[in-house]
Amino acid sequence: MRFVLCLFALAFSLQSCIHVLSTKRGYDKLLSASAKEHILFAGSEASFNLSALSRTEKVLPLVSGKQLKDAIRGNDWTIIYNYHPYCPSDDYISPQKLQEKLNSEQLKYWVVLRYILDDSIVQLSDKYPLIGIDYQYYNKTRCESLFLEDLFGKRLAEMKQHRYSLYYLFYHDQLVYSSDELDALLNWYQQEGKKKSI
Repeated sequence: MRFVLCLFALAFSLQSCIHVLSTKRGYDKLLSASAKEHILFAGSEASFNLSALSRTEKVLPLVSGKQLKDAIRGNDWTIIYNYHPYCPSDDYISPQKLQEKLNSEQLKYWVVLRYILDDSIVQLSDKYPLIGIDYQYYNKTRCESLFLEDLFGKRLAEMKQHRYSLYYLFYHDQLVYSSDELDALLNWYQQEGKKKSI
């Protein structure tokens, strides 16, 4: 039993470590100098206001979970999409498709990029509400976990059912539902969530 637990812990730490290395490696080695000019490491800036960020400028902010939580606090409903832009799975949809689905619902949303490995994703930063996790701010192998803990306002051990979801639905700054399927989340919002707004 101890052996199985050790293997699980090793796999979890390697996954987080790979995330930090790929994010740092992507930034350091794979992005052009012109793309780097559009990335803003804002996680450690206490005065940074994500909700005041202009979407007309091509800026891709890398933020902390607390900054994202502060930005959504004033909204009734917000969807946070944990996007893996280079994953071929059908569960991941592009920011464009997400926007098309959410326009009819009039829901606010943020797309959290797990990896930034090429210039093309940076080029979308003035079209969609894209942000990344500021790996320099967290500076640990568990940066994604720490980001989510800051966003949820709780330790992940208390939020096991939400840990690996792709879509998170917040009412103001409180997580109320999560799913790997956008349609399931929107269905819950239609049936249950709108009751909160009345």
